[in-house]
Amino acid sequence: MPMAYRSLLLLPSLTMGFPAYGESGTEPAPPAFKTLRYEENYRAMKDPKKRHGLGDDVKYIALPFLPDAYLSLGGELRERYQNLHGYEFGLAEFKDDDYLLHRVLLHGDLHLGKHFRTFVQFGSHYVFGKANEKSPVEEDHFDLPQGFAEVQWPLGSHTLTIRGGRQEMSFGSERLVSVRNNPNIRRSFDAVRAGFKGGGFTVDAFYAVPLELRRGVLDDRDDDGQRFWGLYSVFNRPAARYAPNMDFYYLGLDRSGADYTQGIADEHRHTLGTRLWQRSGSWDYNFEFAYQFGRFGKDAISAWTAASDTGYRWAHVALKPRLGLKMDIISGDDNPHDRTLKTFNPLFPKLAYFSENALVVPANLMNIYPYVDFEIAEGVELSLGWDFLWRYSVHDAFYVNPFQPLEGTEQSRERSIGSELTLDAGWQVNRNIQLNFAYVHLFTGGSLRSVKAEDVDFLMLMASYRF
Repeated sequence: MPMAYRSLLLLPSLTMGFPAYGESGTEPAPPAFKTLRYEENYRAMKDPKKRHGLGDDVKYIALPFLPDAYLSLGGELRERYQNLHGYEFGLAEFKDDDYLLHRVLLHGDLHLGKHFRTFVQFGSHYVFGKANEKSPVEEDHFDLPQGFAEVQWPLGSHTLTIRGGRQEMSFGSERLVSVRNNPNIRRSFDAVRAGFKGGGFTVDAFYAVPLELRRGVLDDRDDDGQRFWGLYSVFNRPAARYAPNMDFYYLGLDRSGADYTQGIADEHRHTLGTRLWQRSGSWDYNFEFAYQFGRFGKDAISAWTAASDTGYRWAHVALKPRLGLKMDIISGDDNPHDRTLKTFNPLFPKLAYFSENALVVPANLMNIYPYVDFEIAEGVELSLGWDFLWRYSVHDAFYVNPFQPLEGTEQSRERSIGSELTLDAGWQVNRNIQLNFAYVHLFTGGSLRSVKAEDVDFLMLMASYRF
């Protein structure tokens, strides 16, 4: 049995003998691990009384040569098994495929006083048992996903941060900028960033180049065909009780050889957007609107999107059900032969944008997605939904990862893409271990059947250990 499969089977045993945090009643639980691991702060663990076990001893390792200097270590072992019937809509060489995605991440966070730090992360990613060709985001034997230096200056109750180097970025609901956690390899940029935070207000300015992933050892490099820059601000202390929290942002992208139904050309695109979000009592909502303009070769760009996620939770009912509704309208090109490209570019989104199978790209699309969430037990959640999908424009293609038109779909005048039945379950066993399950059945509609695409069955089992 391969080592990766043995690791997956052994993960649950790592919890044996270790109580969940806070069980003793003597100390509150440390904070949960964050999506961006460099945002975790373990300075409080300088006090040994606030440590709860062996894992916490490496979160604060005091360094003797500087006051308030310490090293924090962490990492992740993740095993993700995927089984697909109808791989890539049955259009790939092998229609059925099952394989294991193996990921190991290790990082060190060095703080030299309160104002300077360096963060370094190494990663190893392998694919075992896959019949079809491995995608660029699945295998990278050993590389440096993150490595940056950072300086912080306190300005009264606010903080100014300057950071330079390789790093992950995530903004808002991750509709446009995400770490891409679900595939095997997370997304990184070589970037320079300046951030200002305090008083319920944050603003982040950056200039970045995404990485071009290679499968060897320490061979990832900048993608010379792309440049990405922007300004993202968040106001999360609304003046009135029921007023929303608000994000405002500008994002710019240069991309060479961009491929759309309208053709292939260099793309210079600007995105202006806002997000309104709030949780008030049993209700919650998350609305986002964005408009894009710029140049596609010699043609103009005019594209837009509107997205929403609204829900109501019965907190005092058994299983605490939450009924939710997601809806998206994402523009497509209604005339590939005119001088305006109207296809929306989702930039760097989470690849599991609509479901875990990550087959549908948020471009030229409309959807209605009713779903219901349950809290089955402490740390155990279940979600069931049905997503209905259509093309916004029948003159534009259906887009698939890595953001390219599915050949032939632009010729169909069928609007229906299909629908996805989704079932997701997660169990946070303790602070360190998480187990996940997902099943997705994609029923193909007319536009996909026009290119002989087939229904897709997707099954995922995942176990992760973080420290």
